[in-house]
Amino acid sequence: MNTFSEILAVRQIPGEPRRRWFMCDAMELIVWVDDAGAPSGFQLCYDKGGIERALTWREGVGYTHRRVDPGEGTGM
Repeated sequence: MNTFSEILAVRQIPGEPRRRWFMCDAMELIVWVDDAGAPSGFQLCYDKGGIERALTWREGVGYTHRRVDPGEGTGM
């Protein structure tokens, strides 16, 4: 069973909502929260070690589902 753990030292990007980051062996979850702490978006990255994909939802934008570029010069 995979259990999510929160990463506490998360780099925050100026001008974006605060990010919280959770991970387990199989997935990573990033949640953007507003000033009141309510979610304003999330990104679930899954199939780590395989063909990783990301399901993202942002308030006012909606959903996207994309393949994650591994950034390793695979040419794929």
